[in-house]
Amino acid sequence: MSEQNAEHQLGDAPIQAEYRQQMNAIGDVLHETFNGQDVPISQAKVCFVLMVFQSGFPDGNHRCNYISTANRQDVITLLREQLSYFEGMPPSTGRG
Repeated sequence: MSEQNAEHQLGDAPIQAEYRQQMNAIGDVLHETFNGQDVPISQAKVCFVLMVFQSGFPDGNHRCNYISTANRQDVITLLREQLSYFEGMPPSTGRG
C-alpha cells in the first residue's frame, strides 16, 4: 500500500517510521478484504481510513498517522459527519 497523494499529508510529515510498515500491511489487508485481490485502489468500491496515534497524547503530542484509500474530500465529509454523531451521543459508560 503506498501513501496516496503524499503532498497532502495530515500533520507535518509522512507516517512515522515506526508505524509505516504495519499501517501499509493493514491497509493492504483492508483493501483486499473489502475489494478483492488485485483490485486497483482507483477501482475500490469500499474505502477505508486508518488513523494511528499514541493513547492519551503523551507530552502534548497530538500526532496522528493517517492512511486511506478514499479521496481527501470524501474523508473530510466522513470525519465531519462522524464527529457530529459522536458529539451528539450520550457519554459512554465503557460497558460494551
